Amino acid sequence: MKKIIYWFSIVPLLINFSSCRNQEYAKPERKDVIDAVFASGNVFYFNEYNVVSNTDGYIRKILKRQGDSVTAGDSIFLIANVIAASQVEIAELNYEDARIKHLPNSPTLMQKREQVILAQKQLQKDSMDYARNKRLFQAKAISALDLENSEIQYQTSRSNYVVQKNSLAEMVEDLELTLRSNQKQLDIERQNEAYNYLTAGINGVLAELDLNEGDLVTAGTIIAKVTGGQAKAKLFVNEVDINRVKLGQKALVSLNTMPDKNLEANITRIYPSFDMNDQAFVVEADFVNIPAGIYLFTQTQLQANIIVDEHKDALVIPTNCLKDGKVQVKGEKELRTIKTGIVNGMWTEILDGITENDELLVLKK
Repeated sequence: MKKIIYWFSIVPLLINFSSCRNQEYAKPERKDVIDAVFASGNVFYFNEYNVVSNTDGYIRKILKRQGDSVTAGDSIFLIANVIAASQVEIAELNYEDARIKHLPNSPTLMQKREQVILAQKQLQKDSMDYARNKRLFQAKAISALDLENSEIQYQTSRSNYVVQKNSLAEMVEDLELTLRSNQKQLDIERQNEAYNYLTAGINGVLAELDLNEGDLVTAGTIIAKVTGGQAKAKLFVNEVDINRVKLGQKALVSLNTMPDKNLEANITRIYPSFDMNDQAFVVEADFVNIPAGIYLFTQTQLQANIIVDEHKDALVIPTNCLKDGKVQVKGEKELRTIKTGIVNGMWTEILDGITENDELLVLKK
């Protein structure tokens, strides 16, 4: 029994001795520490214009390519619409018919003018006959009945002349009105046909174009997107961190297209409501000092660290020296309570409780 007790009593001593020899200590250091809020997101542009089809039809021609620079008013697509084309053709025929009829030498007007001339000549003849018959009646050369018939013929011719003259004036007015009306209708149909040319609404770059010539589109379909203006980052921040984000804070942004580069951006807008679709609060940031030759593609996925606090030359210790707000200082039996600041992964800022000369036990994981 004594040998067994003696053997057990020496094992803890060996263990303690071995443990002391393997202990690791670290001293506080001076470093710049940053407190940041992580956010995911994507790139978008201040101006974004959706090119929308105004009519049903097929894409007859694509006039620009994806990535091309465009200015407001540039045509991008031509939509083939048989109905619109036929309506323009009908309107052109109607206008041409009205234009020809409105010409001074048009058959319609010439026929009406001939009727006026004939009525005028008839009136002149009947007027002369009536005047002659009045003289003959006074000379008792004709009867009163002959004079009355001559007067009736004269009045009839005069009325017919007035009717024909007014009819000509009304015809000219009607033809003028028809011509103007057909001109307006033609303008409308040509404008409707012009809707088949889909144009850029802003200056920028044709960022999205997913259709090909011959594809069918319907009215209201978004078939391309033009982006312009300043590049921005749309960031998604969770509910726990949103109150730490403020306007003007700097963000370091890493794009999936350039994972080894950090771009700087400034927080410029914080949306006031929770986005149910993205299940996050939305924050906008403007990129600053984008290096020459770098193009930020719209909808590029990204990750950002929003810097909410930063301390220069702060006193820090390895985070694995800390447990429940306390550290083990070399040479002391009791754990020492310290006051911490920014915790940044591997390092923890120390505000009070230790000095740069203290050596701290590094805790094993």
